[in-house]
Amino acid sequence: MQYELIEKRFIIIKLIRDFFHSEGFTEVDTPLLCTSPGIEPYLEPFTTRCRFPGKKQKMYYLPYSPEFFMKRLLANGFNTIFQIAHCFRNEELSQFHQPEFLMLEWYRKNATYLNLMEDVKKLFTYISSFSHFNKLQNSKEHNNLTLSWEYISVKELFLRYLNINLDHCKESLPFYTQLIKAGIPVDPHFQNDWNTLFFSAFLNAIEPHLKGTAPLFITDYPASVSALAKTKSDDVFYAERFELYINTIEIVNGCTELTDYQEHLQRYQQCNAERTGSRKKPYPLDKVFLYAIKNDFPASAGAALGIDRLIMLFLDQNNISNIMPFPVY
Repeated sequence: MQYELIEKRFIIIKLIRDFFHSEGFTEVDTPLLCTSPGIEPYLEPFTTRCRFPGKKQKMYYLPYSPEFFMKRLLANGFNTIFQIAHCFRNEELSQFHQPEFLMLEWYRKNATYLNLMEDVKKLFTYISSFSHFNKLQNSKEHNNLTLSWEYISVKELFLRYLNINLDHCKESLPFYTQLIKAGIPVDPHFQNDWNTLFFSAFLNAIEPHLKGTAPLFITDYPASVSALAKTKSDDVFYAERFELYINTIEIVNGCTELTDYQEHLQRYQQCNAERTGSRKKPYPLDKVFLYAIKNDFPASAGAALGIDRLIMLFLDQNNISNIMPFPVY
C-alpha cells in the first residue's frame, strides 16, 4: 500500500461526494444482499445463503451494482439520487478488474442520457480543478478537460474503422459476413449470435483505435446490448445509451431508462435464455423491482461510473490494484 496514492484516493472520493451534494443530489445507501443481481448475461455473481430459523435457506447475491434498489427509490418519490457503493463480480483479476470495486451510480428524474453526459463532464472538470488531479493518463489534451470532449455513435465507429454499416447488419448472418469481409477474426460457432459478434468486433477491432484519445463519449449502442436502456424513437434497433472511454478504458455507462414493463420482462427472459445457452445459471426475477417498473417508475436517466478506474486515470496508474487500499491478489 502506497500511502500517498491511497490518501489521494480518499480525497477524490470526497470530491465526488462534494460535487453531487453541490448539485442538489440526495446521497442514498442500499443493501448488499439482493435476490437478483441484475440483467447481465455475461457476468458471474457471488452468492450466499441466509439461514432463517424454521425455514428453508434462501439464496442471495452480492450486487453488480445498486441499480435495482435505486430505481425502487425513484419509484417511491426520490428525484435526484446518488450512491457510492461496493459492488462485486466473480471474474478473473486483471489490470482493470477486481472482484470487489467501488461504483458511483446516480439517477435523475425527467432527464435523458444527454443530461448525464453533461454531469460527467462537470464532475471530471470539478475534480481536475484541484492541482493534484489536473491530468488524465495518456489522454490527448489532458490538461484542458473543458475543450477535449469528443462524441461518436457506435454506428459511426463501425463505419470509420471497419467500413461496416450496422443499419445493414441488423441480423446475425449479414453481420457475420461483413465482419469476415472486413478481416475481423470471429468464431464461426457464433455466426448466429449477434451480440457475441458485436462484442468480439468491438473489443478486438474498435477498442484498439481508442488508445490515446481524448475523453470520448460513445453513444447509441444497439438495444440488444443495452439491457435496461430506452430505445431511440427514430430507430428502435439502437438505444439511448452511452459509454465514456478514456485511452481504451471504459469509465462510465449511462442511459435513458427503460420504463416499459413488458419490455423489461422480455429483456429479463432474453438475459436468462443467453445465460442458459452458455451453461450459466439463470437469474431469479426481482418481482418487487418489476412491480415498481409496472406501477410507479418515472421517466429518468441513470449512470454508473467505476471509481477505481477514474482514480487510476487521475493518479496516472496503470493497474487498479495500485490505488486500492486492500486489493485481492
